[in-house]
Amino acid sequence: QPADTSLSQSELMTQVHYIVQYLKDKETPQTSQQLASYLSKPLTNTLKTILRSNPRLIYDQRTDTFEYRPVHNIRTKHALLTYLKNQPTAEGLQIRELKEGWSAAMDSITALEADNEVLVTRTKKDNQPRRVWYNDKELNLDVEKDFKDIWESIKLPHESELPSLLDKAGLKPTSVDPATVKKTGGTKGERKRPKARRGGRVTNTHLAGILKDYS
Repeated sequence: QPADTSLSQSELMTQVHYIVQYLKDKETPQTSQQLASYLSKPLTNTLKTILRSNPRLIYDQRTDTFEYRPVHNIRTKHALLTYLKNQPTAEGLQIRELKEGWSAAMDSITALEADNEVLVTRTKKDNQPRRVWYNDKELNLDVEKDFKDIWESIKLPHESELPSLLDKAGLKPTSVDPATVKKTGGTKGERKRPKARRGGRVTNTHLAGILKDYS
């Protein structure tokens, strides 16, 4: 092992940053010698200790290799489909998380989408893919065109008309129609009694021993 030099904390963290980014781009395990070659300097004991304890890296003591640990250990189309199929919930995956550590993520997702293997949502602004789900083809049902036409021909009333229409149908709306709300107030002619002021500042303190308290 090379002897530790007097590297500052800042220099060590800079080397760690370079190595983590290098491993992220490589997407394959790299030996200590390969990392030293990348840095153009040998790895010190201190640097290797920091790398082994880094949560973003995987260290294999048997082969003395380091590998980047992505958010999801997915780097193939098959691995992606398997993960999505076995999800306990239908939450899918964020594509930006898949792209971290898998440079071919977008090409693979595009190919799977073209084969109707996955469903992809995109941003409205620039049509960028955001999330991916498994396309369970057992849920794909053929709906007759006549039924589709009938469904699409039904026009929903305006939101402001819904409460009154529901009321006519004998149904209770979940929200109250503002037009039917009666304003309630106090009894006519009733005057509010002014509240007693508390905590006022006493200005005639020089008469405290003379004035009598009638409260």
